Amino acid sequence: MIQLSLKTKNFYLIADLLFAQPASYTFSTLGKIKTACKGKADTTTVTVEISSTDFIDVYKQLSLKSEGLYTGVNQEMFEQLVPQVEAGVQAGDLEWIEIATVVSQIREDNLALIAGLISNAKSKLNA
Repeated sequence: MIQLSLKTKNFYLIADLLFAQPASYTFSTLGKIKTACKGKADTTTVTVEISSTDFIDVYKQLSLKSEGLYTGVNQEMFEQLVPQVEAGVQAGDLEWIEIATVVSQIREDNLALIAGLISNAKSKLNA
């Protein structure tokens, strides 16, 4: 388990994604999010204990969302996440190291996908 600090509005977005999962899988995490965020402003930073597996699953889902719809919130969460990941990796925490590895791979995969789409459209337009 990791201690993840984000703004309440970011945890609400995570909760929305978790609601789509089986209750037995997400009940504990949703309860922690509810407790941490209850009565707080959307911009208040709170800390929730979450499994690295849950975090990675949510990050994968968010990375696949429409860029127009999620750009701002993804960038904001990423900016909040980076210092936490860096600190965890520096401390040698295996869960944070796993998160850093997976997040980096997801970002590389997304950039490769975008490059492929651009190349494909370029070749079609220049044919």
